[in-house]
Amino acid sequence: MTSAGHIAATLAQELSARADISSQSLQSYGIRIAIESPATVIIISEPTDPRVQLFRPKSVRNHQEYHRQWSSLKSQGMEPALHGGRRAMARMLEAITRGAKIRPISFLTTQELAQSVLLKKPVADKELEVDQKLVPAPIYIADKDLLNTIRGQKLNVGDAILAMVQFPMVSKLEELLAHPPILILENVRNAENVGSILRTAFCLGITSIVASATAWAAFKDSRAARCSMGTMYYNRYYKTTDSTCDSFQDESSLVSTIRKLQQGGIRVYGIEIGEDAKAIAPHGANRNWAAVMGNEDVGLSSHVGSACDQMIYIPQAHGDSLNVGHAAAIAMFELGRETPTPDHDGLAACT
Repeated sequence: MTSAGHIAATLAQELSARADISSQSLQSYGIRIAIESPATVIIISEPTDPRVQLFRPKSVRNHQEYHRQWSSLKSQGMEPALHGGRRAMARMLEAITRGAKIRPISFLTTQELAQSVLLKKPVADKELEVDQKLVPAPIYIADKDLLNTIRGQKLNVGDAILAMVQFPMVSKLEELLAHPPILILENVRNAENVGSILRTAFCLGITSIVASATAWAAFKDSRAARCSMGTMYYNRYYKTTDSTCDSFQDESSLVSTIRKLQQGGIRVYGIEIGEDAKAIAPHGANRNWAAVMGNEDVGLSSHVGSACDQMIYIPQAHGDSLNVGHAAAIAMFELGRETPTPDHDGLAACT
């Protein structure tokens, strides 16, 4: 048997053994399967293989095949995004086992990372790690040189695992209301900033995220997932339209969403330097608050600022303003300072 054939047989046999674990038994351990179809392991030997065209950048892809596949997924209600990185993928799969709304479409990686990230061994009885469930998408295996060719660049060893995913997916606003505090991002555009903010939020126990359409687009960028170190996959998300002068009449707008949060008992703080803003102080003994962060350059829109219960600012000795990521970190910590951060539950521990 060839080396490639041996790899496929080994991985397929391991996945087949896992197929005996039914959805019902996984449910009994509190694990929900995002997609019911089992994974298949496929060896890729040519960069032109149509099955990996979605992973190829514009400069080297077969555009006709790429758009055919993209259109097919779009017709099924999916808008796939390309994410990757060993730690981010490991945490994405862990998040799926905890019920996160993520739909993997396919994986592309090396033999070594397929075995270490997707097909790990369980650590104990009744503690099913992500590899012990069915990986709910095809796994395409390529050697490192071929993977570099497919991607049109030389990848670092830890970056040689990629996934096409449907992410983020919209949750009901009621789900966020049940899990305050809530972080609101209005028109934060930079993916690195978004990833950094979401990583800090997750570490502080904030996993309910509202985003305008502009910020939502940054969530789909793989740089956000990398900068969050994969922690953004554990969150629940709600999408709004961007704010305009007609936002009060638009039920899907960020302004209308803020009103609904307020009706649900959430006090909404806008983080912005301004005449009516007060110096930041702890919210109090409960977690029923939300913090709104605005665009990197222009801050919060006037419509959103007017909808907030209180505008607050972070006192500074020098300079005009903080980076939005740093401001968000300080704001989230200070607002929640009188409410203890929940004990670490082991999620997203070092991998």
